[in-house]
Amino acid sequence: MTEQYADEDFVYVDTHNRKVIGLVCWNGGTVKPMEMPEEAEGKPSKGHPRRRKKQYYPWCSYRTARRVYHVAGKEKNADRAMPLDTAMEKAQQEPYWD
Repeated sequence: MTEQYADEDFVYVDTHNRKVIGLVCWNGGTVKPMEMPEEAEGKPSKGHPRRRKKQYYPWCSYRTARRVYHVAGKEKNADRAMPLDTAMEKAQQEPYWD
């Protein structure tokens, strides 16, 4: 389900998950903002709850999204991560290791 976008396409970007949400919707000559979903609140507080400010996804060209938000970057290889104890033992045995 990976969609390919051209560098000139304007897209909405999810900055936390580093994903492209979709193409920008236009309302006449202006951009129609896309709201972020509200997070579930934990326990209710005393008194009147505050209204949360509406948050919107940022939009930009796909080229900018790749450069700024790294949406099309490589997945980080979690297998290369090593526990600290193992790394310290290996560093004591071999001063230069990969």
